[in-house]
Amino acid sequence: MTSGMMFDGPQDQRPPANLEAEQALLVAILADNRQLDDIPDDFSAEHFADGPHARIYQACCSLVAKSSQANAVTLSHLFEADEDLADIGGKAYLAQLQAAIPMGRARDYAGLITELWRLRQLLVLCQGTIREIRESAADRSSSDLVTGITVELDRIDDAKETGHLLDAGAAAEAWIGTVVQPAIRARDSGRVIGVPMSLKPMDERLAGLRPGKLIILGAATSQFKSSLGIWIARQSTLTAIRALMDQGASLEEACRIAAWTFVWSGEMDAAEQTGRMLAQATAVPYEDQSSGSVNPQQAALVAEAAAAWRDRPLLFADKPHLHINELSRIVRRLHRQRGLRLVVVDYIQQIRGSDSRSREREVAEVAAHLKELAMELHVPVLAMAQLSRQFFQREDKRPMLSDLRESGAVEQYADVVLFNHNEHHWLKQGKPIRRPNEPQEKFDNRWADWRADVAAAEGKLDIIIAKYRGGQAGRTVTVGVHPPTARFFPLDDKPADLQPVPHSPDGFL
Repeated sequence: MTSGMMFDGPQDQRPPANLEAEQALLVAILADNRQLDDIPDDFSAEHFADGPHARIYQACCSLVAKSSQANAVTLSHLFEADEDLADIGGKAYLAQLQAAIPMGRARDYAGLITELWRLRQLLVLCQGTIREIRESAADRSSSDLVTGITVELDRIDDAKETGHLLDAGAAAEAWIGTVVQPAIRARDSGRVIGVPMSLKPMDERLAGLRPGKLIILGAATSQFKSSLGIWIARQSTLTAIRALMDQGASLEEACRIAAWTFVWSGEMDAAEQTGRMLAQATAVPYEDQSSGSVNPQQAALVAEAAAAWRDRPLLFADKPHLHINELSRIVRRLHRQRGLRLVVVDYIQQIRGSDSRSREREVAEVAAHLKELAMELHVPVLAMAQLSRQFFQREDKRPMLSDLRESGAVEQYADVVLFNHNEHHWLKQGKPIRRPNEPQEKFDNRWADWRADVAAAEGKLDIIIAKYRGGQAGRTVTVGVHPPTARFFPLDDKPADLQPVPHSPDGFL
């Protein structure tokens, strides 16, 4: 059989296509219309390289959708006035397709045709980019060009089949195999199924940060939002390495093969993020490090810690106002190269989207992309979020879901929403003032009560579980925090000494 698809230019410059695969797909459908049911939902006529083939496929879909039979006879009536089909044989060409013997499944041919369509799209994108660079190099920055290319690459990449249908039995087996059994094994071994926060009360409630889930951590300023994100990233890295070492790997081998933990911040550069992580690791306060107020022993300890973390699978990125498509591209590339254990985003409102009609739409787009990344790569994504202005106008400073800035979209896509609440911070701002005509004794009592409340709240952080698709929401877990080093710990397991800690024998801190 021959087709009417014609290419201009030399043979080696023809766009990638496989007309035989297109013909074979049509042959399979005409032989058995039920083959259409097995073709992925995202496959369409636009994926064909040959125009007549695309129209024949679309006609087959339309006929079958109307409960009609798609064959050479029924199709011929639809193409009587189609000049392109007439050029390649018209009714005779349809008869040839009908008479040919199927050589494979339509689904397999559809996959090949889609892949070639994606290659053609990449070719068009590259050619257009080269032309745009030549014609408008002075008008557009390289950053704008990269963002435009990234948007187009994501569009092409989205053509891949990313989902499938499962009957109830298969879905139940998947649930048992991917959730129930791993949870039982984790429980029996004293671990959690997800990435641990290394805060026992939180890990008991959430079973860690689970793969495929979007976890939002919302808080106002001075509530240890970024510090907790860095703490979790550090603990994720350590537990990944230790798990491999427990299986017999050396420290060097474990660091080389462990999946990455990736942290992006729109507020802190990579050096500052690392400095905060080193403060947690060494108990040398971050402020002392940054101001140079460290003694020789502390300076040596920080330097030793920095050297120890040089080859650890923990990556920091610090490009401000990153576009969500660029962030997605970085995350997917890291996952392809070595695998990802955890993605931390600080914070969600600092990421740009393509829908600039309103900030709410832009944040919705970002949240949707982060959720898609979590599900596609099967990794937990922990994203920090700011609170709205209304929160600061309330007397009660315990956050709630409605306090999330652009909360509708963020809450919709999140599997878990956590809030940090540092009562000590808000109490210190509420220092009592003597009221007019207030007796001194009454004021003194209020002052004493306030000081007692401040002292009782010092070193504590409430983590509110505001939303939890996998369990009970509305609970509050109180953990300990050491503000100078941003180290976190269970209240019933406070470190006896929060002074600089020595380097452990295996290189961990």
